[in-house]
Amino acid sequence: MVGVVALRLGGCRGGLSTLGFGCRLASSSFVATSVGGGTSCACGRLFEVGASNAEIARAVGVCAESVRRWRRVWEEGGVSALRRRAATGRPPKLDDAQVETVRAALMRGAQAHGFEADLWTLERVGAVVERATGVALSRASVWRLLTGWLGWSLQRPERRAVERDESEIARWIAHEWPRIKKGP
Repeated sequence: MVGVVALRLGGCRGGLSTLGFGCRLASSSFVATSVGGGTSCACGRLFEVGASNAEIARAVGVCAESVRRWRRVWEEGGVSALRRRAATGRPPKLDDAQVETVRAALMRGAQAHGFEADLWTLERVGAVVERATGVALSRASVWRLLTGWLGWSLQRPERRAVERDESEIARWIAHEWPRIKKGP
């Protein structure tokens, strides 16, 4: 992935000149490219050519404090210190194969898993996840699984009486309601 950042340097004049590091100066514009490094890595290249923090912040579209923090890191470790690192934290409880197993189980419907109505709740999904994978998830983790990994959204069923008669309701509104509204 190549990120491109453009920055206008106030004091630069002249034609095209190559600055190295995948950077070039063309008609008062500085273009820095970084391979896999992201915005902070591109800023490292801007630091190397002497751009000010304010110019970099405006060009990249970040706050000045971020640029100051990146400059401190760059001064201590160079451009390599600004490279992206792998995400830290606890690894997910379910791997990709288990998520696909859960997806297939949920697509069969709630009744296929012994539930009375074909309606999914967090508790029901949690029970199916535990049966399918052997992993117990909290309600919050089930919600993240459904919305984040599987792309599902909250759907609430309409609450209407089974005995509801639309034609009788329309007749009542057309004939009875005007009579009641007029009064005696």
